[in-house]
Amino acid sequence: MNELLLLLPERIMVLGLKDHRVRELPIPFDAKKSLGLSPAFTNLFQDEKGVLWLCNWGVGLWRFDTFENACTVFLPEPEKPLTGAKNIVHAVCVVGPRKLFLATNKGLLALDPTVPKFTALAHDATDPNSLPDDAVFDVLRDEQGLIWLARTGGLSKWDHAQNRFKVVEIGNVIEDPRVPPFITGAAEMDGSLIVGTAHGDGLLLKGTDGSFTAHPHKARASGGFATIQVMDLLRTRDRRAIVFARSGIFAWEKETLKEILPNSFREFGNMARLAAVEDHAGHWWLAQQNKGVYHVDPFNDRTEFFGEVGPEGKRLSSAMWCQGIAEDRDHQVWITAYEKGLDRISAERARVDHFPFSEHPWLRTARVWDVAIDHENRLWIGTNGRGLIITPAHDPGGAGTIQLNGAH
Repeated sequence: MNELLLLLPERIMVLGLKDHRVRELPIPFDAKKSLGLSPAFTNLFQDEKGVLWLCNWGVGLWRFDTFENACTVFLPEPEKPLTGAKNIVHAVCVVGPRKLFLATNKGLLALDPTVPKFTALAHDATDPNSLPDDAVFDVLRDEQGLIWLARTGGLSKWDHAQNRFKVVEIGNVIEDPRVPPFITGAAEMDGSLIVGTAHGDGLLLKGTDGSFTAHPHKARASGGFATIQVMDLLRTRDRRAIVFARSGIFAWEKETLKEILPNSFREFGNMARLAAVEDHAGHWWLAQQNKGVYHVDPFNDRTEFFGEVGPEGKRLSSAMWCQGIAEDRDHQVWITAYEKGLDRISAERARVDHFPFSEHPWLRTARVWDVAIDHENRLWIGTNGRGLIITPAHDPGGAGTIQLNGAH
């Protein structure tokens, strides 16, 4: 596949992955003319035959056959008057040509599109294996054929062959279960997934059976908490998982935490981080909201700070939301400067070059959210309101710079 489908509220765009051109995919159905309502797409699914299933807020489910250029509309609540408060479909799961499952505000619906006929899978208070009584926002089928439902009240797993629903508990298991776990980071380690939480379960480790085990590390907890408060996780190239917590910096080693870098921790404290990135030399770049970026040398436990104040060679344009950090092929570090533009730290870390929107209109906006580098050494710049900008890192704004915002 050399194309990517982009779903917008009222239309579908097609992005060419080779030429980066964007075009609109025309849909042969005028909802405003036929139903008196404009489409408000919420989700999209392409089945194995290439048919597109479009979920709508207020206009039901659409089957769009791009080969026949035909569109069929399925309304769970066809009674008039049609309003935006009815026929709300959040997601669809295609199990077979005559079996679809729809996630809706009214719960889970089954649809046979060949009839067509909707069947509500209703809650039964007398059956502990029935579907809980609340809205369903997403539905997904796994490799084992089980259906997973994201509901208002949590997560459910459904074996539709046996028609048995099971509520999956994902809340805290140590502290107050009514408090969300507040997940702050995740890292892969030797085939396992480590998840950090700021309050609740400390560190969660995913086992081979898919379940999570809580590791509270009470000795590392801050005052008033029963578990360690994790602010972020970083997976390093030397196959370590680094845990940034309110009580220090730790290396995860065989389900134990080894305290490291006490000097660096004293420099930037226990504030939550916007970003944690490792560069080519194994150094870390940590961003904090309204403060700036810390460059950490973990081999010598040394830290230098880049912010809005300080020496000229360490001064950033903005520290409000410096959450985007990326290193290019020439070892220059790019940092987003929200409401200003973009900053670039030289390879020797002694100079900061500024790219303000006022002087570099190719940025399209000063509200730069994020930045990444691809294998061709191009910057992918995410903005607030002006789409995505792709430009060569060695010549920002030069030849090859393109903007993707669905307006082409």
